[in-house]
Amino acid sequence: MAKAKKEKDLKKDEEVREFDLESIKEDLKGYIDQTVKNDLTLYIEKKVKDEFADDIDRVYKKIIREKNYKLFFKNIIILLLLGVIIFLLYLMYDADYFDSYFHLKEDHKDKTVEEVPKDSLEKEEKPKSPTLDELKEEYSGLLDSVVLASNSSYIHDFYNGNLTNELKSYFTLSQMDFSSFEVEDDYYVIDEETFKNTYLSYFDDYSAVGFDYGDSRVRYFSKLESYVSDSLFDSISSDIVREIKSIEVKDGEVFITTVEGKIVDQQLMNILSSDVVDSYQNDSLLNYSSYLNEITYVFKNGKLIHLASHF
Repeated sequence: MAKAKKEKDLKKDEEVREFDLESIKEDLKGYIDQTVKNDLTLYIEKKVKDEFADDIDRVYKKIIREKNYKLFFKNIIILLLLGVIIFLLYLMYDADYFDSYFHLKEDHKDKTVEEVPKDSLEKEEKPKSPTLDELKEEYSGLLDSVVLASNSSYIHDFYNGNLTNELKSYFTLSQMDFSSFEVEDDYYVIDEETFKNTYLSYFDDYSAVGFDYGDSRVRYFSKLESYVSDSLFDSISSDIVREIKSIEVKDGEVFITTVEGKIVDQQLMNILSSDVVDSYQNDSLLNYSSYLNEITYVFKNGKLIHLASHF
């Protein structure tokens, strides 16, 4: 019985030893595999990095080498061109080209100085003043916006130099297209915005006021934001003739002085007094300036800003 128990214990110890050996073998195998795997990975990474660095270094050296070749040939070409230029300059010098050129230039300079007097040079440097005809061509169009009939209720204001808001409104209406007005029964309705835009094309400081136009009265209604006439009317043509006497431009302002009169039955008359000056045969009004009306218009930026009468 004791013998059987002893054999059983020996068998049990043998199984325990066999189990421990198997466990150790498995652990050792896993450790070796992991170590080899890690070492192999490090080796491959190092190998790739080294090869990549070698490739980069090889490409960099190739680029530097090609650049040096190009720079070398470029310098050779520049040196050849410089040599050709120096050679050509030497040939020109040897042929006395430069001496002939400078002598010719000096002779031309002396000749020019001798032929052109000093006072002539000074005269040419002074700016030429424009003629009256040239000034008329440039500025006479400004007077097109100033159209007045001799029977206007504003005639005395105008020739006394009073540029009132009513007079400005009269001139504004004369420049507008009547066909754009709204017609209601027997009167016109004029949109204020349209009227204001036209006004500001010719004058500054817009102010909405009523005014006379021929035999009609044009009133402003703020609630309607419109001008309304008390009758229908046509555009008024002017019987006033004018001739420009002088034009002066100073400090950005244009001063246009004119001699003006009116024509009635082929008779030239003073506008204010209606005195007959002479029969009108398209003669120059400047010949009668002491008997007619003289006025100066002052424009700035294309707009009429002042009137000055002369008696």
